[in-house]
Amino acid sequence: MNRRLAPCGPLVCLAVILSAVAAQAADPAVSIEVGTVLASNTIQRVDQRLQGQGMQARLTRMFQYRSYELVGQQAQTVAMNGHSAFALPGGLELAIHPLRIPAPGQVALGVELRRGSEVLMDSSVTLGQEGRVLLGGQPHEHGVLLVWIGARVGDGRTGPMTSPHPSNLLPANATETGGE
Repeated sequence: MNRRLAPCGPLVCLAVILSAVAAQAADPAVSIEVGTVLASNTIQRVDQRLQGQGMQARLTRMFQYRSYELVGQQAQTVAMNGHSAFALPGGLELAIHPLRIPAPGQVALGVELRRGSEVLMDSSVTLGQEGRVLLGGQPHEHGVLLVWIGARVGDGRTGPMTSPHPSNLLPANATETGGE
């Protein structure tokens, strides 16, 4: 028996289109930025690119190293509840997935640092608008890696993340809005 489907009426088609648009609006994109710094005591040098990122003063105030070199910076846009992965020096991988938007301008992230199949850190953090969190301590070459994570709701088409006010940069053991 050969069945034919009835043609879609204009109201039904409109409802299907509107529900797809509403679903897309319910799952906004999150722009994620990851920066990697090699900190050491080998020479007295601070990479000037860190000043443009709003990081130089914060790093030198938070840590006691003589040298800070920006070794990488990456950005990705990912859907809410999606997953993104960032390759870091030393065979490390930073996996980040947006969990939810607890309040306007905030985003909660799941963060996992791995070396191969070994999980070195598994945590969550809630960042405010243009906020950043700083992770540190992984030995690398002649120093340690310091990694900042920034996130904002939106697809990043409005330009790169602006440098946050230093008070918006959190050490790895703190959360801006209580975290999880």
